[in-house]
Amino acid sequence: MIDNYDNVPDESKEKVEEIYDEIIRMLRSENNNAFLDKKNVLPERLRNLIALGSALANQQSQSVASCVEDCLKTGATKANIMQVLQLAILMAEIPAEAYTGIVKDAVKNLEVGN
Repeated sequence: MIDNYDNVPDESKEKVEEIYDEIIRMLRSENNNAFLDKKNVLPERLRNLIALGSALANQQSQSVASCVEDCLKTGATKANIMQVLQLAILMAEIPAEAYTGIVKDAVKNLEVGN
């Protein structure tokens, strides 16, 4: 059970609880990797944007350019990518200047290559 529902709308609380329970069941299963066997339920574009956010948040500068390329190849816009960068800067407190440059260079290099 989730302890804090302050920011969850009333109509969403039941669904949030169902998702939480499913996550707990998967983590407690004998096969701890059972949750990895789930079919892709997120669109590829969204999965790639999440991967970019993760690479940024973990400051994996060597992965950022390839993540940007994957995002663009699957239909993400430059605005989508820049919003992920903005969120990573805010949430993970990554060095904004360095990573903004890496992301912008990756986008620019892909535009020139196309």
